[in-house]
Amino acid sequence: MMSKDGLPSEEDLATLKALRSKILSASKKRSTNGFELDMPLTWFLLYVITCKNEQKFIRYDDLKEFCNQSSYLDTEDANRQFEGMLTLFHMLGFYAFFDHTETSCEWICTDITALYGEFANLL
Repeated sequence: MMSKDGLPSEEDLATLKALRSKILSASKKRSTNGFELDMPLTWFLLYVITCKNEQKFIRYDDLKEFCNQSSYLDTEDANRQFEGMLTLFHMLGFYAFFDHTETSCEWICTDITALYGEFANLL
C-alpha cells in the first residue's frame, strides 16, 4: 500500500527487505540437488551470440581471434581460457569440437543439431 504522500508504506518496505534478504541468502547457498557452475558471463554471452549466428561451423583460429578481439577472454592467459571454455562448452553439449588432422584444420560446431544433420546427410 502507498502512504498518503505516494511513498511505499513501512510494511511494504519491510516486506521488500525480507524478500531481498531471502533471495540473496538463497543465491549464496549451494544446491545439493543440482549442479552449480561458476562461469564468466562473457563466455555465456559468446555462447548466445554463436547460437544466433547462421554459420554453425567455425574454424578454431577464427573463433579464437574473434574472442580475443571482442574481449571475451582476458588478455592474461587467453590461450588457457579459450581451451577451458571450449572444453566446458563441449562437456555441456553446447559445442562439438573435432580435429581434421589430415588437413590441419580444426573446426568447432556451435549447434549440435547442425552437426547431426550433417551426419544424417552422410548416411
